[in-house]
Amino acid sequence: MRKFMIGMFFLCALVQAPQAALAGHRHHESHGDGDSLAEKFFWKTEFLMRHKADLALTEEQVQKLKDQKFDIKRKLIEGQAQMEVASLELAREFHRDAPEMDRITVLIDQKMEAARGLERILAQAILDAKALLTPEQRAQAKEVFWKDAYGGDRRGALSPEPGEGPAKS
Repeated sequence: MRKFMIGMFFLCALVQAPQAALAGHRHHESHGDGDSLAEKFFWKTEFLMRHKADLALTEEQVQKLKDQKFDIKRKLIEGQAQMEVASLELAREFHRDAPEMDRITVLIDQKMEAARGLERILAQAILDAKALLTPEQRAQAKEVFWKDAYGGDRRGALSPEPGEGPAKS
């Protein structure tokens, strides 16, 4: 019974950890720093769409951002479904009279590979969204961000802009 309870504890931890990290794409309270890659991606794309006039985004850029957001949502749903199926199979394996460690290992690997795959996709999507902007638009986006976040006062930031040296107190 003790082994079963320990196994169920680890199963719950495995089921919840990746899903909790990826489910955060529905919440956008922060500025995308220190959040999951999904939160960071959705915050950045929503920021760009919200300020498309300030950034002078072209219709082509706007459409590419919309398409990218749709594709990422679809891939998140598919990846989360893969992780959930692996979790269900894992739970079923633990409920067997004689669970097989080899099968458990394979299922854990499947679930973790799905999570890693989603993280890779999200990282590339963030880079792709950034690459859509011209250097001038990126500079303007930074200015708009500082204005929104700190009223244009960069002293409220935790770190200086690149090239400005160490933060001064």
